[in-house]
Amino acid sequence: MVPVNERMLDWADIVFVMEDDQREWLARTFPGHPKLAETVTLDIEDEYHFLDPGLVALLTERVTPYLDRVRVATRSLERHPP
Repeated sequence: MVPVNERMLDWADIVFVMEDDQREWLARTFPGHPKLAETVTLDIEDEYHFLDPGLVALLTERVTPYLDRVRVATRSLERHPP
């Protein structure tokens, strides 16, 4: 596991966390970071082992709608630049 650092937050388009505790940790560790306003809590208990098939399925199910919206927005910008 690689701990989150400020550079990762700067790079991210969307920040996903599994639980509210993780969101709170980010807010304490990086107070006022603008990307934290874009944090999405997936409501998945952090009780899984790395690459647990159940976890992978939940992550795929819950993250995909957000990524689909980003893809649609990106395509729209490509066709109609500001």
